[in-house]
Amino acid sequence: RAGATLSSVIYSRENLLKANYKAVKEAITRANALNQSDYSNYSNVTDAINAVVYDKGYKEQSTVNAYATAIDSLTLRGADYTEVDAAIAKANAINADLYKNYADVTAAVNAVDRSKNFKQQADVDLMANAINDAIAALEYKDADYTAVDEAIALANSLNSDDYKNFTYVETAINNVVRGKNITEQSSVDLMAKAINEAISGLVYKDADYSKVNAAIAKANALDKTIYKNYFLVENALNSVAFGKNITEQSEVDTMALTLDNAIAALEYKDADYSRVDAAIAKANSLD
Repeated sequence: RAGATLSSVIYSRENLLKANYKAVKEAITRANALNQSDYSNYSNVTDAINAVVYDKGYKEQSTVNAYATAIDSLTLRGADYTEVDAAIAKANAINADLYKNYADVTAAVNAVDRSKNFKQQADVDLMANAINDAIAALEYKDADYTAVDEAIALANSLNSDDYKNFTYVETAINNVVRGKNITEQSSVDLMAKAINEAISGLVYKDADYSKVNAAIAKANALDKTIYKNYFLVENALNSVAFGKNITEQSEVDTMALTLDNAIAALEYKDADYSRVDAAIAKANSLD
């Protein structure tokens, strides 16, 4: 231009051929304005600033742009997951098989997002709370009453009137407490054992021997010397077996019937005609 010296023209041309560091300077300004403790990699930014080489030519503009990019590549410090990890450790220490709703704990653990930074700490705290709340809400599975129910069903299939001591079975059944959980399974198993032992200890009632005793009394009242076949009654008496229980009542009834039949079948001995015959013989010897 008019009035310009040769040296000024050369200077202007050199400036025009320099790379543009505006973005670099702005990135440095931004970096210097930040709280270094908020970032996990601020040392990398410091290294990037120190690595800037000025006076690059325009042909190296991409390199200069890379300086700015490196300076701006900050990563916020991560959130504190200490409480989350403690909650997860607590969940992992639990026996999942004991609980009916452990799936809620699993869901809370699976929902943990590890990408949160310190500015999102509240979200991380909520994750820990969700796990702890799910653990607090755990419900034990119900105890298994299968053996108890089977024992009760067996007891109900019996005729209580057949036994002297069926009240022991009834007491064992009445002692069953429902609503136990899986941690109390041993007490439920003891309930089933008590019922089964009471059933095993059942004793049948004695058979009814009243008809047998009546028949025996009737037989004993007879004068066996006047019957030719009293041995039938004696055989029936000898066949009587005491000690039968109520399930053998039919056998006892048969004993009574046999004895009654033997008595009914008795036959008197014939009268003694020897004196008659002697008198007839004496008469016949007379002239």
